[in-house]
Amino acid sequence: MTPAGEVYAARAEPVRRGRLGRWGAAVARLASASIGGTDDPTSAGDVVVRRRGDGSEVLRVPGGPAEELAWTLQSVREQLEHLSVADFSDRWGLDD
Repeated sequence: MTPAGEVYAARAEPVRRGRLGRWGAAVARLASASIGGTDDPTSAGDVVVRRRGDGSEVLRVPGGPAEELAWTLQSVREQLEHLSVADFSDRWGLDD
C-alpha cells in the first residue's frame, strides 16, 4: 500500500477570488468593522492538495476562518498519512 502522502501534499493557500469576490470580501470586512466586529468574516484560505510529481491541483476545500482552516488542513494531512492513494481518492471523489 502506497500512502497517499507519498503522492499528494496538502497546504493552505489563499482563496482564489475574481474581481467581484474581492469586492464582496472588502464589503464584508467593512460591514463587520462598522458594527464593532473584530474578526475578519472572510475565509483565511483554502486547503489545497497537489500532486507531488507535477504540482497539479487535485483538490481544493474551502478552509473558512483561521481555526477552521487549521483543523481542516490537519485532518487532510492525517488522511494523507494513513490512507492509501486509492482510499484517499475514493474518499474525496478524485478522478486520479
